[in-house]
Amino acid sequence: MITIYDKRGFTKLVELDTITFNGADFSHKDLTDANFVQMDLRSCKLNHATLIRADLRLTRLNNADFTGANLEDADFSGANLTGAVFTDAKLQRTNFNDATVHLMGLNTLIEQGIDVEKIKIAPETGA
Repeated sequence: MITIYDKRGFTKLVELDTITFNGADFSHKDLTDANFVQMDLRSCKLNHATLIRADLRLTRLNNADFTGANLEDADFSGANLTGAVFTDAKLQRTNFNDATVHLMGLNTLIEQGIDVEKIKIAPETGA
């Protein structure tokens, strides 16, 4: 059993019957103010989740799906977002400083008006 708390550590936001976050399903969950700092959330399903003001600094989010998620004011500083999907996500005031994304993910961020000057581009793999 894993429990996610808000940034202050007092309010329980979600409890999952799992022992790892890899591939966990947070779809449609309200994770406002969640604290995910330095967690391993690779391949998580976060589609249509609410992550307003969520703290995702230095988090491993490779191949995470944020389709339709509300990420307003979320902080992805230093996060690894290689392969992450942001289709139709709300990204107002979202911080991506020093985050790493693939070129395809970068294009999605640019289309949504995100300042990508401080984002790192992950090397493309495969042929």
